[in-house]
This record gives sequence, structure tokens and C-alpha cells, in this order.
Amino acid sequence: MAGNQGGAPGHRPALFLDHVLVPVIDLESAASRLHSEHGLVALPGGRHPGVGTANMIVPLGRTYLELIAVVDADEAREVPRSRRIGEAAAAGRAFATWAARTEDLDGLRAAL
Repeated sequence: MAGNQGGAPGHRPALFLDHVLVPVIDLESAASRLHSEHGLVALPGGRHPGVGTANMIVPLGRTYLELIAVVDADEAREVPRSRRIGEAAAAGRAFATWAARTEDLDGLRAAL
């Protein structure tokens, strides 16, 4: 969905694409490739303590790509989402998951 008008009256509130998680083996290499091939700049993100992953962010207006990699295999083994990220990166999948946002969470809950 585009825009910020929300859903039509009597319908559930609008959902927007917030970001897409792109699984990679190496953050710096992936960021360099994205820049050289597509002119996109990845900004430093950070480490996710306790889950074994780290990220870099590629801003795209009101949405973004999140380059995400397993950086501590022992930690990642204990977290199902981190394991899926590692498996997706190893398989060369284009994305691992995505996230949506709404400006009316209570309204969306009620509609669902």
C-alpha cells in the first residue's frame, strides 16, 4: 500500500511495508556489492545482543532494507529466528522475512 491515508471507512486500517530482511553471509561484502551494483548505501546498524546477529540498514524513504547476518553461530543456534536467518543466507535466498507497520495498531487488532 502507498500513501498514509489509512483504510477506507469501515475497513481495517492501512498496512505499510516497514522493511525487508535480506540475509547475507558477510555484512561488509553485501553492503559493498549493493553499492557497486545498485548505488545503494548501507549504514552501520549494530549487533543484536543475545541472538547472534548483526545488521546494516539501507534507507529507502519510509522503508528500508535490513542486511542481516549471523555473527555468533553459538548464540544464533539458540534463537529460532536467528537460525532461520543463517539458513536463508546459506541457501542464498533473496530475503528472510519482512515487517509491516500501521498507524493504528488498536484499530487493526479490532479489525482482525
